[in-house]
Amino acid sequence: MKKNPKIPVIILCGGKGSRFSKITENPKQLSLLNKKPLIMHIIDHFFKFGLNDFILPLGHKKKMFFNFFKSKKNKKKYKYNLVNQNTKVPSIKKNIFIFDAKKNSNKLQRILKSLRFFKQEKFIVTYGDGISNVNIKSLLKFSKNSECTITSFKTRSQYGHVVLGKNNVLKKFIEKPFLKEPVNIGFYVFKKNIILKNSTKNIDLEDSLLPKLIKKTKIKSYLHKGYFYSVDNQKDLDQLKKIYGQK
Repeated sequence: MKKNPKIPVIILCGGKGSRFSKITENPKQLSLLNKKPLIMHIIDHFFKFGLNDFILPLGHKKKMFFNFFKSKKNKKKYKYNLVNQNTKVPSIKKNIFIFDAKKNSNKLQRILKSLRFFKQEKFIVTYGDGISNVNIKSLLKFSKNSECTITSFKTRSQYGHVVLGKNNVLKKFIEKPFLKEPVNIGFYVFKKNIILKNSTKNIDLEDSLLPKLIKKTKIKSYLHKGYFYSVDNQKDLDQLKKIYGQK
């Protein structure tokens, strides 16, 4: 394991997940992929790069998260400590902070509520439903002189594109081409001060804070060239299981 840079990671996992909940009672972050919950895949990826402090601001279905992380069996199986602000823990293990951020809190509100768990100026925020092989060491190096860095990814359209000519006559059909612009996949690197200075009560992360920051500071974008899979619904999870060779 590489040296721990002591940068905490906030994993957003308190949303409704309404498209997923119609099929299963479990939060999608606790859905199994190769016999391991999605949330532990994400945590273990960061841990490979030496990051071991994880904050999970919970909301909807919080009891299921609490039951999972408080389980002695799971602590032993996945090798983590369940800790709070006053707990002294060994740095070689995964330290997981879970708390109730209230189910009606938006993403930015959950981030703000998480800041009390650490003193570091720099921290990472990511989504609890994105499986990727982002190189965290390269991301942190790239973000060194930036107050805010997002991770972007070039992906294909979900649909075939058509090119129309005169009188709506089809000139060309392109099956699921790469989108012209990369998409935001999370893996944000923030400095605490930029969040605190620009957050107000009712604004959210993507639709309000980020556009606001673009006008005020230079937001850098780290272009990830590996893989990324977002689990928004049961179909996404089923496809991911096939990729992992799981029936």
